[in-house]
Amino acid sequence: MRKWDNALAFLRASPAEIRIMTIKDHPTIQNQTAPSAKPASLANFFSRTSSTDLNSCDLEQVHLLGEIQHEGAMLVVSQDEQKIVAISSNVVELFGFDSGDLHSASLTDFHTELSESLKELDVGESGIHSVLDLQFSHYGQHYDAVAHGHKGNWVIELIPNNHQHDALVMRKHIRTMTQASGRILSMESLDDAMQLACDATRQITGFARVQIFQFLPDWSGKVIADSRAEHMSSFVGLHFPATDIPKQARALMQMVPYRTVFSVNDATLDLQQNPLFGQDTVDLTYALTRSCSTMHTAYLRNMGVQATFTISLMQGDKLWGFIACHHDHANALPFDVWSLLRELGTTLVSRIGYEDARTTSIKVLELRKLEVDLASRLRAKGNLVEVVDEFGPALMRFMNADGFAFRFGNQFHVTGQTPSQEFITQFIDWAQSHSPLSGQFNTSALHKEWPEAKNFTDSACGVLLQPVATHRVCQMIWFRQPLSDSVEWAGEPLDKSVASSDQGEMAKLLPRNSFSTWIGEHNDFSLPWSDAELNVAQEILRELLDILASVLVLTEENTRMALSEENTQLKSFAASAAVHDIKAPLRRIELALEIMEEDGFDPEAIKMGHEIASKSASVLKNVSAGILEFMGVPDKAHAFSSISLGDVFDDVEVVLGNSIVDEHIDFRVDVPHSVSGEKSLLTSLFLNLVNNAVKYSKADEKADIEVRSRLVDDEWVEISVTDKGIGIPAAYADKVFFPAQRLQLKSDVEGSGMGLAICKRIINIHEGFISVDKDYTDGARVVVRLFVGKP
Repeated sequence: MRKWDNALAFLRASPAEIRIMTIKDHPTIQNQTAPSAKPASLANFFSRTSSTDLNSCDLEQVHLLGEIQHEGAMLVVSQDEQKIVAISSNVVELFGFDSGDLHSASLTDFHTELSESLKELDVGESGIHSVLDLQFSHYGQHYDAVAHGHKGNWVIELIPNNHQHDALVMRKHIRTMTQASGRILSMESLDDAMQLACDATRQITGFARVQIFQFLPDWSGKVIADSRAEHMSSFVGLHFPATDIPKQARALMQMVPYRTVFSVNDATLDLQQNPLFGQDTVDLTYALTRSCSTMHTAYLRNMGVQATFTISLMQGDKLWGFIACHHDHANALPFDVWSLLRELGTTLVSRIGYEDARTTSIKVLELRKLEVDLASRLRAKGNLVEVVDEFGPALMRFMNADGFAFRFGNQFHVTGQTPSQEFITQFIDWAQSHSPLSGQFNTSALHKEWPEAKNFTDSACGVLLQPVATHRVCQMIWFRQPLSDSVEWAGEPLDKSVASSDQGEMAKLLPRNSFSTWIGEHNDFSLPWSDAELNVAQEILRELLDILASVLVLTEENTRMALSEENTQLKSFAASAAVHDIKAPLRRIELALEIMEEDGFDPEAIKMGHEIASKSASVLKNVSAGILEFMGVPDKAHAFSSISLGDVFDDVEVVLGNSIVDEHIDFRVDVPHSVSGEKSLLTSLFLNLVNNAVKYSKADEKADIEVRSRLVDDEWVEISVTDKGIGIPAAYADKVFFPAQRLQLKSDVEGSGMGLAICKRIINIHEGFISVDKDYTDGARVVVRLFVGKP
């Protein structure tokens, strides 16, 4: 082991400790910087992405080029027997192997030290690069040996080390990185922290220019900071189109934290494969010496760059941007320096995350002031419609929007510059099929994603949609008008030459030759929505509904008064029902997506996750549709029909099925009767009752829930939901049906205190009865009576 390795390992941990100590009180930041699960290969990108979504540059499968950069070397061996799978054409000479039948033997036969070094590595993690305690030299050129595991193979790469830093030089680099990391985290200004990161990176690398590049929402980007030698031009403030960094390149940047181009001269070495291991090209997704697209090297030459080193800046699983190091002649950094620079990049991401969290905190404080005002007005007026009409302008200004719409059921409340209600309704329907599971949708150019919005660009160029629980109950929508602005591009974005067609499909499109500042006028985009605005939008509607429920039904007396105001109570109930009934199954759908992602979208995981999600989504659709119907038209008579209780509990079990398995709940149902009612409401009724029985089971004991029905006087069906949980004291048996009443204050028991109030409301609609059996003492038993269903 080189004499400075122990010191390097020790000091390398310092900035991580500093970072943890500094941000430990900011869980949002910790989540952002946590490593995410890696896809197995870049091949996954191509298998999941439709070719219609890719242009010529995006289609190039750079992980299967079968070549490495001329300055390095590569040896691929199987992890089980260390049989040689592939070698670069210079391996025999560089490793000093016998040029005999290399492919028929194992690595042990040729290089015992290298073989033993591989045995010490962890085979369980894919794409983790480890520096081996070996060094190779050939004709005065020194190499660091770096290995990673992938698809059952060890990929050993020789990284040129032209510097051969001694202990003193490495200590200086470590000190520079450590000091810079501490200052980056403590600086008041994020701009100053960015500049310091550029300066420290340039000091460590010795490269002629270091710049920080930030991606924008449409994957175009801009240079926001740099450090450079006098003869190097600056790109700070200039924009680059999304096509300059192809989609598969961005996917690779998310998987591999760094990338180097030793030289842009396009000299490569073939990777010679052992035919005994098949004809498939070795997957070089995580290879550090992988060759480059000739499009990319031509692009760099046009920039006046001869060598590069890039560090990805990841916020969780999101690619925020990267640090780009440019040099004016060929250069190769020792691999240990790569690790130092990665630490510096990780520290910078933490600082960015802290800034985002601080901005969000400021917005949340502003939101709290709005909430106080909203609660005060609701208490004074008691009318949601009137208060929302008054409060709309404040919510619009709060989000720096030009227009705001609030849809509650079938009612609209708008303020500012908004498109027509018909358009808003169509947009919501479209967005619910294109937005993520959380339901939040945002864009700064709606017309580019949804062509039908083209005629409404003036009022709805940028849109932020925030629903509650499901897309169908309640939504807040903010609108932004387009910005008429001039953007400084690094060269004209669409100025690309076309080569003669005989050079092949991939050679037709050539990079532009000029990166001189080009001013482009545009009005296609609105101001983008910031992370703070997106985070706070999720808070606003939830807080609104919580305030609504607590203000309108704060006490038993207020509850009775609210019940006499049918329209107000109906709105309060519907909102609370949506939150209470639908949150758990939505988590089941989210779980299904997590299962698929964590298993690398394995076909079996996709099949299982799809089944969970589709069943839950179907039931949710019916439940929310029923809530929406009587919320939007509260005075309408409900169309009751004969409903099988068995069908109702089938839906209940679909939504709770995974919870029942996960919690090892004993759940027995014997309901052979039919009742008169609306199925969606009855599903909501019994979903609440069973949910309560699960939540209030005794700690560390298996929940035991039994549901039975019986006929009473040929007119009623009595349904009992019995559990062996913590029970309901007789003194509270009647009070639990009032809104906002909770007997359990533990933070680990979820719920808004509205569940049994929702049940009571549904029973009133059905002219039935609901009560707690005060004589049952082994837990809780809730008894429901509904009219018999008529055939």
